[in-house]
Amino acid sequence: QEPTQTTTSNTMADDNKKIKLMSSDGKEYEVSLKGALLLTTVKNALDDAGDDDVVPINNVEGDILKKVVEFIEYEAGEGKDLDEKDEDKIAWQKVFIDVDHPTLFALITAANFLNCAPLLDVACKCVADQIKGKT
Repeated sequence: QEPTQTTTSNTMADDNKKIKLMSSDGKEYEVSLKGALLLTTVKNALDDAGDDDVVPINNVEGDILKKVVEFIEYEAGEGKDLDEKDEDKIAWQKVFIDVDHPTLFALITAANFLNCAPLLDVACKCVADQIKGKT
């Protein structure tokens, strides 16, 4: 009797799987499946659409989506096993979020739309730190 095939994905294949995110201005960015799954909006789109090659992100412009991809790839990769209080992670986040105000607010809007709690936390903490002590 031949073994039956299961529909569950091979974990090894998923580790290497890449998907593309397309910004509102048509720019495409490749991201690991692990990284993409940190974005609840994208995760839901993948669940609904199946194996589409490109997931459109209509509310986020290319330059901001590029920053989001940088963040989620770090979070899914080398930053994954680091505690929120780890000095290396804090240092990386500080450099990452050191942007001008319009970019910072665009990142907050994108993180909110994409439902990316880790990025939203880092960006909002940056804003809170900037206004702390101002009257």
